[in-house]
Amino acid sequence: MVRESIFNILGSAVEDARVLDLFAGTGALGLEALSRGASRVLFVERDREHAALIRRNLATLRYEDRAHVAVGDAYRWVRGFESAEEGPWLVFADPPYVDFERRSKQLRELVEGLVAKLPVGSILTVESSWSREEDRVLPDIGLWDIRKHGGTRVAIRVLGEVDPGEAGPAAGGRNQAGEVVGGDRGDEVEGGDDDT
Repeated sequence: MVRESIFNILGSAVEDARVLDLFAGTGALGLEALSRGASRVLFVERDREHAALIRRNLATLRYEDRAHVAVGDAYRWVRGFESAEEGPWLVFADPPYVDFERRSKQLRELVEGLVAKLPVGSILTVESSWSREEDRVLPDIGLWDIRKHGGTRVAIRVLGEVDPGEAGPAAGGRNQAGEVVGGDRGDEVEGGDDDT
């Protein structure tokens, strides 16, 4: 339910996108992006068994030529990340929910680093337990479109130069295709299953 909701919100922004799946786990978000037409996905996962599972799934689905799996700590990986190519990214960050309490400072640094390094037009999604305080982790909280899905919250931000008419997802920002993303539409779904 949560994954489907994320992709419904993103809509056509996934098509031909360069995707970064941080804290990839089993790779569900990145694999879904590939199935919806993403041009390529970079998975970052520290657990070698999960990384091997992602590689097997990529082979089974015949996506190997459109994906790369990096085994490593997402916090360290983002510190060294530089976008070598022009054009926006679609980033999924689904850290362990316990990190919102135990590593909130590092998680905020990770999100701030992405906001600073990603090109204009990039879309950043952060998934968390809805009972956690996003204010400690998300910079410029008013620029995020935060949706509740059962016991999970998804925060989405379109990165770019601030324009009064397009201040960000919370005010109805735009995705890569120029479509309005977010805004106060009251899209809360209670009692959904968390499929992550």
